[in-house]
Amino acid sequence: SVTTTKMEDFTMSPSLIKPMGGHLQEPLPSNINEMTADMLLLIVKHLHQENGSLIQSVYSMQQEMTMMTKRYAEIMALARERESQTLALFESRKQTEMEEARRYVLQLEARVKQLESGGQQLATTAGFGNQDLFAGYREEMSSNSTGHHHHHKKKMWSKTPVVRCGNCAEYGHESADCKAYCRYCGSAAHLSEACPMN
Repeated sequence: SVTTTKMEDFTMSPSLIKPMGGHLQEPLPSNINEMTADMLLLIVKHLHQENGSLIQSVYSMQQEMTMMTKRYAEIMALARERESQTLALFESRKQTEMEEARRYVLQLEARVKQLESGGQQLATTAGFGNQDLFAGYREEMSSNSTGHHHHHKKKMWSKTPVVRCGNCAEYGHESADCKAYCRYCGSAAHLSEACPMN
């Protein structure tokens, strides 16, 4: 009979929801036309309760989606900030390395100039030293030669000894007083004896 219909005959359980013809739709109870008003009212109340549960589930999902979207935005913002910081650090380190390299190059250039200047000064000093040494050597040889002649009592010269320049090969002056250019390279900065081309 209609009055003996149980609630299990029309209760829509979530486990019974299956696709029907491509739609998630549960079929109506087969005896719905035979149900009394009280049974139909009970069905309506049950559907209303399920609808409230669905609304609550949808609202919870919306809240969860909002939180996930917010979290995703925060993660993306943090990633962009980290990327910006990394690029800034890379540029700063690159500028520092370039500045250090520039200072190192300047130090090398200054050192090279210092060495070149010291080499030129050393060469000039060596040239003058050679000039003085040659002059002293010639005077010593001349003195020794004169003493040797006196020692052996050889013929004495009545005239003044003739001095010959070792720079220009002319007579009458010493190399230290010579104003002529070098016989080998034509330079006036050194004597012929001190010429690198000699």
